[in-house]
Amino acid sequence: MQDVRCGTEKVFSIPELVGLVSEFVEPGDIVRLSRVCQHTFTVLVPTVWQRVNANHLLPLIKATTVREPEECTPIGPVQEIILDEVTDVTDRFQRFNFYAPYVKTLEIHPDDELVCSVKGWSVLTDELQARGRPLLPNLEALRFLSSEIFVPRAPSAVVWIATFATDTLRVLSMRLCYPDASMRLSFGISMFLEVLAKRSPHVQALSFYPSKNCNQFDISTSTFLDPWYTRLGLFQSLRSLSFSSAALSLPCFLALGQLPCLASLEFFPGYFARYTLAADLDDNVNLPESSFSALRQLSLIHVSPRGMAKALSIRPLVQHITTLKAKILFYWYDNTIHRHDNWVTSQFFARLDNVPCLSNLQIEFEFSVSGSRVGLDMGEHIVPDILARLLLNMVKLSNVYLRTGPLGMDLGTVLSNVTRLELPAQYASLQELSYFAFMPNLRHLEVTLNLATTYSPGLADIQIFLSLQVPLSVLWGTGLSEISTDDTVVVHNARVLRLLWPNIQRVAGDWVDNREWQLLAQTLAIGRFSSPA
Repeated sequence: MQDVRCGTEKVFSIPELVGLVSEFVEPGDIVRLSRVCQHTFTVLVPTVWQRVNANHLLPLIKATTVREPEECTPIGPVQEIILDEVTDVTDRFQRFNFYAPYVKTLEIHPDDELVCSVKGWSVLTDELQARGRPLLPNLEALRFLSSEIFVPRAPSAVVWIATFATDTLRVLSMRLCYPDASMRLSFGISMFLEVLAKRSPHVQALSFYPSKNCNQFDISTSTFLDPWYTRLGLFQSLRSLSFSSAALSLPCFLALGQLPCLASLEFFPGYFARYTLAADLDDNVNLPESSFSALRQLSLIHVSPRGMAKALSIRPLVQHITTLKAKILFYWYDNTIHRHDNWVTSQFFARLDNVPCLSNLQIEFEFSVSGSRVGLDMGEHIVPDILARLLLNMVKLSNVYLRTGPLGMDLGTVLSNVTRLELPAQYASLQELSYFAFMPNLRHLEVTLNLATTYSPGLADIQIFLSLQVPLSVLWGTGLSEISTDDTVVVHNARVLRLLWPNIQRVAGDWVDNREWQLLAQTLAIGRFSSPA
């Protein structure tokens, strides 16, 4: 028995192993573990209880009944946690207080399929008032993961915040839900923010996401006496904000622009069937030049081409950003190659001149009609001219291909600073890969590989490749990548890849590994080779 205990202590003295085990253990399992192995319990508690669901935490309070859901409500099954407000219990919070210091993230409702309803809030509020300090003293994040903000239950979210939010809280996220298009909240998001500011004035990240079960979501209509954005000034430490693009009126932009620490801003659609920025937002938004002075990352999810162009035209919004992420949706009536090409070159890339500090560009073009997801030709002169002026080091373009070769882009010049390039829609043969080998700082390249045919670079190009010593170590292929079934071709292509990138370590991807890919990897691992015949 002593040997088993010593072995357990040795195993759980390895931090990496403790972290791995913790990922597969629920907080409730740890409570039961205390009766079996005290040492393991002591080691795992601090890690496992950092993140806990309310339905694990509240039952630790004595005289608490958990009633499992028996029937489905309009927002899904509801699990009731009933705190007995009548029974007089000694040391009621003893077990709760043991685990409370470890809790850093509290999740209200574990998922979109189950809502946690609490009865007997006075038990918690009385305890909070009696002790004069937070129930969860080290809480850093409070997340509402389900459709909590449903009209009949909305006020309870305010109670959760008032009860558990602390001065240490840094993150608040919640999903908002309306049951149908005709209903609106009878209270405001401004109420949430006002209560939150009193309890947690140093919050750094706020996220208001739509629930996946909702028909529509529009934070701009969720106001009481004052618009929600009038409360943002209460959070002078706010660094990250995510919310609906339907709320983007000019007064909202003015309020956002005055937040001194706001470094990250994310917009997502206000309606699931409407992918635009606010319709009442003028094309020429005049903001003070000092607006958004700290903003470095801008994300726009499912934005229309017009909305994207509108955002990029607001200079104070984009003049300091270094990271731009966007998912741009082309409507079904815009699904023509000519319109796509024209908009991408003359509207999108032309406006990147307004983003002089950009270093990280991640754009996904989405098409609303199945089967119309095609690459966009980016060889026009306006695109390489603008890309060459930007000091990009990370580029990801989905459903886009770059025209290469003698009539295409000079990648070594246009993307000279790029260290990571992801082009999953680029079907790259070995010859086309050779054009990417002129990018002097490239370390990671992702394309759809076509290694079914052979190619041998000229002696002059080989000398350039060897002199450049491009640091690329990983060549990544998508699941649609192809490879020859001829071993001679596979070995030849591996040698060419070694010539293109002398520092390459591996070719990996999403494909099902087979003998040919394994042969390619083995040949690459052997070492440097001379030019193939």
